[in-house]
Amino acid sequence: MSEEQQNLLSNEQITEILYQSTPCKSFIYIVFRVGIYILVLIGIGDLLGSILVYTVTRTLDWYNGGYAGLGVFITFLGAFSYMTRESPAGTCFYLIMLFLCFLGQLGITLGILLYTDYASLIGFSNAETVRYAMLSTALVMFIAFVVGIFYYCIISKEHTKRNLYYMLYGEPADENQPIVGVDLWRKYERTMIRWNRLFA
Repeated sequence: MSEEQQNLLSNEQITEILYQSTPCKSFIYIVFRVGIYILVLIGIGDLLGSILVYTVTRTLDWYNGGYAGLGVFITFLGAFSYMTRESPAGTCFYLIMLFLCFLGQLGITLGILLYTDYASLIGFSNAETVRYAMLSTALVMFIAFVVGIFYYCIISKEHTKRNLYYMLYGEPADENQPIVGVDLWRKYERTMIRWNRLFA
């Protein structure tokens, strides 16, 4: 057996490399999924909070309307984010939308904090509750965004390794890509060895 053949990875070894799970990966994945569920609750909470403010003030102002609109958008973002959990591009889009929601939540919160007549409209205790609730949810959304970045890095690396696996064994990386020949198969199998040493 030649040295080149000895260096080639077996199917079982490559499969183990591609789909191996570590405690760090599992923890990031669980926190990411929990963050999505919390995001849905935040959206529902924003919507209910805007309804509560409307019942007290009986007016639909910028903060009340923005609060309700943001709550609806956050709810839908969290509800449909499961469709993007295995796609790097989809996860990137989700993170962009989440960051925009965070900015919106923070902006409305700062607006309410600086709006001195807000407490007189709904009462001091209600105003304090809304302010602290929105500050807390903005912080949670920022934490979810940071965790999402780590999750994006993990699935991006796994996606790259999976595409390399397809190139190794003649399967197309996408529907429009032709099947790789035997010469490239051996070339990228050796590349996979170096890739494994770098990222294993």
